[in-house]
Amino acid sequence: MTRKPLTREEIDKNAETYKQQVFRILDDKATEVRYNSEWLDKLGYAGLIGLSAKVTLSQMLDRKEFLTRFRAEQDISLHELLYPLAQGYDSVALNSDVELGGTDQKFNLLMGRELQRDYGQKPQIVLMTPILEGLDGVQKMSKSLGNAIGINEPPAEMYGKLMSISDELMWKYWVFLTDLRQSEVDALRAETTAGNLHPMEVKKRLAWTITAGFHGEAAAVNADENWARMFQQKETAEDLEEVAVAYADVAGPEGSRQVRLPKLLVQLGLAASWRGSQPQDRREGREAGWRGSGERADFICRAACEDRSPAGKTGKGCGDRLGFLLYIRLGPQQNCLRERDRGNRSSSRKPIQQAVDRNGRTVPGAAECGRGSSSATTATR
Repeated sequence: MTRKPLTREEIDKNAETYKQQVFRILDDKATEVRYNSEWLDKLGYAGLIGLSAKVTLSQMLDRKEFLTRFRAEQDISLHELLYPLAQGYDSVALNSDVELGGTDQKFNLLMGRELQRDYGQKPQIVLMTPILEGLDGVQKMSKSLGNAIGINEPPAEMYGKLMSISDELMWKYWVFLTDLRQSEVDALRAETTAGNLHPMEVKKRLAWTITAGFHGEAAAVNADENWARMFQQKETAEDLEEVAVAYADVAGPEGSRQVRLPKLLVQLGLAASWRGSQPQDRREGREAGWRGSGERADFICRAACEDRSPAGKTGKGCGDRLGFLLYIRLGPQQNCLRERDRGNRSSSRKPIQQAVDRNGRTVPGAAECGRGSSSATTATR
């Protein structure tokens, strides 16, 4: 399956967001931005034929992805074969000296060197970086996979996501996302292995370092304190956004005095719209329920996630590392039932009363609240 072509307007809009992000790292005054449409649009049919004549089909099948699909008798569109040619021609048009890319771009980067030779240019130097695993520690970091940390994300969210990675993955992040030398990272890891440093403290230092690099030290300190307040001291962060939600918009069946979790998540903007009890984005609410009573109650929902295990393999689920907390402040004349031992027994938290099952359906007796309104704040884990 190939990607849907973008319109010119969509390309320009995406380019602006890319520039906003990359210029948080590069100096915009020392950087020249070029669109390859400058030379590819001028190439024309005759130019495209001439360019294609410089590469054979057997050379294209050297690319592992193409060869695998060819052997499996899966379709390979002609425009997919033209893409490496177009990227390689970029190096010719720019007379590039050095091209930087991930190891997954090796074939395309080397194509640039080959085409430069054909056009009488000195072949560029190819500088490749390893692929960084995302928050799941398995697949490469990708926005489309939902395991990425965006450099434009708020400090608290960036810090919280970094704290959710595994201890093993933490060391790769130290190497690739900080200025520490490999020898310094190795020394830090040795100290941790020896028991002189706790992995939690090393990870907090990592989260602080990266967050400070994009948002400044003050923001990193605040994110660190809020994270500790929520997840170590079990208190509420000071800077959580508060959203008012009418009870009528999240109410369950008439007369049930229950709250529908899917409706609540949609109202808070934390999930796509639902059809019935199933979310359109195939995500599931797990381990949800009310905790507390009276004027304050905490509604906890952890691990709202999507199982992206490879086809034919059994996924281990998302665990407790991914998800969020919802803090519900009850309005006038509202109260909730006390805790009941109906939670997930494998959870490290104290079992809480269930509000929904795996499919988002309300469990009878989950939460009995009066009519009125409530406000909610969210904290990403």
